[in-house]
Amino acid sequence: KKYDHAIEQFKKAVNISKDVEPYTFLCRTYLESNRYNEALNCLESATKLYPDNEALLNQLALYYKHTGNLKKSISILTRVLNQKSDSLITHKNLYLIYLDEENIEKAKFHLNKILELIELHSIFRIYKYIS
Repeated sequence: KKYDHAIEQFKKAVNISKDVEPYTFLCRTYLESNRYNEALNCLESATKLYPDNEALLNQLALYYKHTGNLKKSISILTRVLNQKSDSLITHKNLYLIYLDEENIEKAKFHLNKILELIELHSIFRIYKYIS
C-alpha cells in the first residue's frame, strides 16, 4: 500500500517536473516493490530523456541484475564508469555483482576503488572545513 501511494505521487511529479529526480524516485520505487515490468518501462522512458544520468543508469543496471541479466548489468555499469570513473555507486554495484559471482579479483578491484574514493571524499571534506 505504501508503495502505491508513493508511485502515484511520483507519477504526478514526473508529469509536472522538467527534472530527472522524480523519474529516479519513481523507477527506484518500482524496483523496490518488485514491479519489474513497470520499472523497465519507467527506466526506458527516463533514459531516453536523460541518457547519461548516472542514477538512472545504475537503476537500469540493478533492474538487469535483479532479472538475471548480469552481462547487461555489467555492460551498463562499465559504460557509466567510462563516462565517470569516480562514480562511487557504480563501483559499489559492480563490487556487489562480482562478489555474488565469486569473481574475487574484480570484486577486490572495485572495493579498492570504493576505498580510494571514500578517502578522497574525506580529504576533500576536511580541506573544505579547514580552509
